[in-house]
Amino acid sequence: VRCAKDFVVLLNPPRFMVEGDELELSASLRNHTANTLDVHASCTESGNVVRIESPQGIHQPALAAHDQTLLYWNAHATTSGTTHITVAAQGNTCTDGMKMPIPVYPHGMLKRGGKGGVLAGKNNRQSISIVIPQAIDPASLELNLNCSTDLLDSLAGALPFLAEYPHECTEQTLNR
Repeated sequence: VRCAKDFVVLLNPPRFMVEGDELELSASLRNHTANTLDVHASCTESGNVVRIESPQGIHQPALAAHDQTLLYWNAHATTSGTTHITVAAQGNTCTDGMKMPIPVYPHGMLKRGGKGGVLAGKNNRQSISIVIPQAIDPASLELNLNCSTDLLDSLAGALPFLAEYPHECTEQTLNR
């Protein structure tokens, strides 16, 4: 038994976006019917996080029987948050659509650093300079300062980070 829809829309979204990103969103249209379809498609966003250029009005006048095509929309991530991208298409009597959430992260990066030293006697002060690029939103900053009496204490502090990290592949895990 084979079960399939006559007309399928598949959104091909990025896994995430970063504030300021400009990219091309694409969707695949698949015609599984025996007829040529006159297709109208749209791409919309909810969440006011991403601006989509020409969200309405893509018209594919002839999607041949048992054929597929890709449609593209330019998108610009204006602010951080979560957006919901919806692609909908109608072809003759067939309709389909797809909606997906996409996180938009603030511009910046997770940066970790470390400094070791001994504070004893007259050498009881240590200073650290932190340079923050102008493009970084100050509200998105977080600073954690950990001081420990020996190296093993600092290693123990790294274990919660490893436990919470969303491991996606071996390379990412080992490079951390």
